[in-house]
Amino acid sequence: MDNLAALIELAIGLVFVYIALSLACSQIQEIIARMLNWRAQQLEDALIVMITNPEKVPGLVSRIALRLQELARVNRWPEKLGALWARLRGTAMPDIPSKGKLFIAELYAHPLIKALTRPGARIGPEYMPASSFSLALFNTLMRAGSRPTAVAQAIEQLRARLLAAVPDAQARAQLADTLNNAFNPLLIRIAALPQNVTPQTSQELLQDFQKVAAGYPALRHALAVEQLRLGIEAQKSQFPDLYRGLETLLHEAETDTTATEELFGATRAKVETWYDSTMDRATVWYKQRIQWWLFGIGFAVALIVNADS
Repeated sequence: MDNLAALIELAIGLVFVYIALSLACSQIQEIIARMLNWRAQQLEDALIVMITNPEKVPGLVSRIALRLQELARVNRWPEKLGALWARLRGTAMPDIPSKGKLFIAELYAHPLIKALTRPGARIGPEYMPASSFSLALFNTLMRAGSRPTAVAQAIEQLRARLLAAVPDAQARAQLADTLNNAFNPLLIRIAALPQNVTPQTSQELLQDFQKVAAGYPALRHALAVEQLRLGIEAQKSQFPDLYRGLETLLHEAETDTTATEELFGATRAKVETWYDSTMDRATVWYKQRIQWWLFGIGFAVALIVNADS
């Protein structure tokens, strides 16, 4: 009986020791993660993957290669170091730092995303709700579709779509007169603009456009959709995968909805579903990364405290 009691006491003691060591390792890992902004970096990497859709998932080695490439470029170190590392590991993604990060920087500059970032943080937020992402993304795309030439193109595309949808000649003529009265003065102003338009002039034209569209609620929604479509089209050359994804989601939303004013909400819902699926993948990547670090930290702690049973 005495031996059994001693064994029970030993087992209980070992359990508490292992629990204490596990908690210590988890806390050390959490401190390292916060110091190195792992969660924020993982979120940014996941968004870059979502936008650029590279062939390889950015694992630990891939992230090391990307950081080396970025450091070599920013600090003017020998750029061949990062490229050589990436080629040796088969993780080279040359367009991600330059293109993807620029788009992410524009997205992170949105007030909704800025509000999620910790004060003084050198990187973006650690967590981003799907609703905030979709709103920031749509505003970014709408800005691309709100340049004077894009506004003029949106008006002309909308005019063609509306006139083609009216079979009656008399009704089509009345609609054409309404559209001409509403938007022709603005189109004339846009056509007379110089090639290099200042941001102030663009903002003034956009405000005038919004005032004109406010008098025609049905047209306002339709024009907003055309601006979104043009903003998506503007990503075709730099981010073809993002363009194809958003174009597909917009087309699906158009198929599912009949009212134009519902199209924005339907498209946003599909984008948010896309974002959530990407974040699910990012969670798996983060857990895989943490497991390796926990193993290394646990091994080091066991050596330091000489924990053996």
